[in-house]
Amino acid sequence: MGFSCAACAKSIRTTAQQIKCSNCSSNYHLICVNVADVKKLSEETKSNWTCPMCTSVEPRRVKTNASAQASATCSIEPVTAAQREVSRKLAVSAPSSPLFSIADSNSLSILASEMRLLREDVGEIKSQMKSLTDHITKCSARLDEHEKNLEQTLDRLHVVEERTCMIMSLENTISQLREQQSSRAQAFLKNEVEIAGVNEHLNENPRHIIRVIAQKIGSPLEDRDLDYVTRVGPQRRNGGGPSSDESIDKLPRPLVVRFLRRYQRDEFLKLGKTNRNLNCADIEVSGAKRNIYLNERLTQDNRQLFRSARFRCKGSGFKYCWIKNGSVYVRRHEGNPAIIIKNMDELHRIVQSPPPE
Repeated sequence: MGFSCAACAKSIRTTAQQIKCSNCSSNYHLICVNVADVKKLSEETKSNWTCPMCTSVEPRRVKTNASAQASATCSIEPVTAAQREVSRKLAVSAPSSPLFSIADSNSLSILASEMRLLREDVGEIKSQMKSLTDHITKCSARLDEHEKNLEQTLDRLHVVEERTCMIMSLENTISQLREQQSSRAQAFLKNEVEIAGVNEHLNENPRHIIRVIAQKIGSPLEDRDLDYVTRVGPQRRNGGGPSSDESIDKLPRPLVVRFLRRYQRDEFLKLGKTNRNLNCADIEVSGAKRNIYLNERLTQDNRQLFRSARFRCKGSGFKYCWIKNGSVYVRRHEGNPAIIIKNMDELHRIVQSPPPE
């Protein structure tokens, strides 16, 4: 049955490699307790040998037996001063340092191997740290570049926002200018009346036609009351050429009359609205028997606005849509307040488009 060394805790294979403490009966390798060869020790020395642990605990006994000292001295192989110093330090330091700290060749080999592995691990860690540092540096550079690009983008966005605000302001100004221009253009037409449905002939006398119409509706006019009377729009003829007196338009151009005084125009327009059955035969104009309509003269924008308003009112619950003093008005039901429509935006907001069929 083998024993274990109390110093290194390894198995002692042969008795020639061990020595036993006389005090604690612990077995040790010879090399662990700095004994050169156990065979050269006398039986008395081996029987009285104590381990460094026991020697450090109990005071060393003073041996008076000179023969025993001589025998021990003669039987132990001379050791060097360095070995004695190691033994002395071992004995003195035993209380604070356990026996397991005694140098062992195998332990040192294992320790050296572990140190080499540790160095390799540290080298690998350093390599990885260098790679990580390089990667972080590149990432930092890219982040700096992205931050620079972001700042430039924010600057551009700020400029775009400023220009957008400027554009919106300019659009509002343009819209106001258009409304003002439209109002002025409409105000310029305040003395004019547009008459639709009168058959058109070559060599006709528009002033005479207007005076006849005024006579029929009960508002007699003199030639001096009129500023001018003319047809407006491109000519639309069925055939016969410009010299054909009998050529009649499918849809004759409207007559426009401008009065010198506003009150005469208003009176003429008011009476014309009450005589809705007036036709070409009543004023002795040859051709198709078309109904004659008297309306306020509108600018092109207001005419388009009026047409859009009439179309939207048909399917949006608004029963009334009319023109008064050049402005477009709508009313949902009888008794409801009239709503003035100034532009397309207001028309879309106030009068919803009819649902698709």
